[in-house]
Amino acid sequence: MNAAIRTVTDQPVIFVIDTGGQDHRWLGNGYWQVLGATVIASEDAVADQRARGSMQMTALAQLLGAAPDGTEPSYADVTFEADHTLVVGGLTFEIVRPGAAHTPGDSFVWAPDRDVVFTGDIVYGERILGVGDQSSIAEWPAAFEVIEATGATHVVPGHGHATLMQRARADTYDYLMNLRARLRTLLDEGGDMKDAPAVDQSAFA
Repeated sequence: MNAAIRTVTDQPVIFVIDTGGQDHRWLGNGYWQVLGATVIASEDAVADQRARGSMQMTALAQLLGAAPDGTEPSYADVTFEADHTLVVGGLTFEIVRPGAAHTPGDSFVWAPDRDVVFTGDIVYGERILGVGDQSSIAEWPAAFEVIEATGATHVVPGHGHATLMQRARADTYDYLMNLRARLRTLLDEGGDMKDAPAVDQSAFA
């Protein structure tokens, strides 16, 4: 990531924003802090990181072998409960935790001066959402609605290419609402969660 940044600017990275508790959202904190950056995250993201960090490090070691050696969990220097405003170089960034989504502490970053929102894992594009034990299918759609209410034209999702809000809604919100409705029907008809993989998701194939 730092090498990619160097192709754009030789200015130092001074702020890093953890948009959630997933391993790839925060386990590089220590690297950036050594370089002098201030790390910002929601309080709920840090709580999630502390709760799952050891498990994430173990899983990464199993998947990547020695590649994570030297990586140590390091937490945010600045935390916030619901929102945090950051002004850098005359640009304003609104960091908002709208509620639990893919992880309990997911946040998004709204840059109104550029009409772009960086959604972290609240929005997935071009792939099925990762709905896991740490996710809240109850709150996630509402978190998306808070992003949508910014009126941002441009959306940089946590997964997938940069896109427009209409596409983000189709890939994330519509999928979640379909999943919720079909699981509710399944349970109401006497099914249980072991039957969940059989619910109709063909519209999102």
